[in-house]
Amino acid sequence: MDLFPIELIERIAKELDGNTFCRSSRVCKKWLNANRNIERTDNKFWRKCCQKEIKKSIFDELNHNTNEHFVEVNEQKCKQIYVKWFRTQRISNWSLKEYHDFDDNSFTDYETVRALEVTGL
Repeated sequence: MDLFPIELIERIAKELDGNTFCRSSRVCKKWLNANRNIERTDNKFWRKCCQKEIKKSIFDELNHNTNEHFVEVNEQKCKQIYVKWFRTQRISNWSLKEYHDFDDNSFTDYETVRALEVTGL
């Protein structure tokens, strides 16, 4: 991994879904630093993850039906909503298969949940 410039890692990381993004922070320090740079400098990263992965009606429910559109919610709030949505996937009736085209293992393993805990989500 030392051969890859951090800029390349950041470009790759920006294309990941939120779950994989969090897990990628555990690859090595360079990935962790790249992900921290993205969170610090890209003020739309978590908003894009929410838009791509969470159905609007569920986003609204998690945002306490404030009638704020994706673009009106600040980045920190988007991250909080994403984390809340992600954590409820295992205990909720929101079916990923119903709303998304993820494979069976996308959000279901313990290691993923642990990755979120480790990265502070």
